[in-house]
Amino acid sequence: MLVFFPHIPKAGGQTLKQGFYEAFGRGRCIKVWRAFGSDVSSDKFPDLSSHEFKGISAVVGHLRLSDFLKNSYAKREFDDGNVQILTSVRNPVERLVSEYNYVSCNVKHRLHDEIRGMSPMDYIKLQPANIQYDFLKPSDKSSIDDIVEIMKLFPIENSIKGFSNFFAEELKISLS
Repeated sequence: MLVFFPHIPKAGGQTLKQGFYEAFGRGRCIKVWRAFGSDVSSDKFPDLSSHEFKGISAVVGHLRLSDFLKNSYAKREFDDGNVQILTSVRNPVERLVSEYNYVSCNVKHRLHDEIRGMSPMDYIKLQPANIQYDFLKPSDKSSIDDIVEIMKLFPIENSIKGFSNFFAEELKISLS
C-alpha cells in the first residue's frame, strides 16, 4: 500500500508530514516540493520510474493529485486500489491570510518580492477561487464528491487526531 499526502500549502502539512517520517522513516517517503531537502520537484514527479518507488511507503509534499496520477507507477497503483490518500484542509480565507503572512515575512520565498507592498486583500483577490479543490481534484471534470470518495479529508483542527487514527487503524502504526 502506498500512502499519498498531498500537502496543500498553509493547511497544517508541516506538522502532519512529521507523522509520515515517524511512521515510515524519511527514507521510505518520497518528498516532493521545490525547496532544498526534497527528493523531487512536483514538475519532475511524473517522470519517476517504478524502480524509484522500490521500498517507498509514502509520497508527501506539495503535489497535486492530478500530477501524482501523471506518474505511470502511481496511476497504476491507484487504479489497482493500492493507494490511500489523506490530507488536511483549511478554511479557504484563513488559509489565504496565512499564506500571505508567510510569504510576506519569508524573504527567501520565491513570491516574496512579487507581493512586497501588496495588501492582503489584493493578494487574496489574485488567488484562485479555491486552491484546495484545484489541488485535490483528480481531473478537470472532478466534483467535490469525487474528491471526498477517494480520500480521507481532515479539517485542520482535527487533522492530527485524524492522521493518528488513520495510522493506528489502517496501517497498525502508533505515532507518539
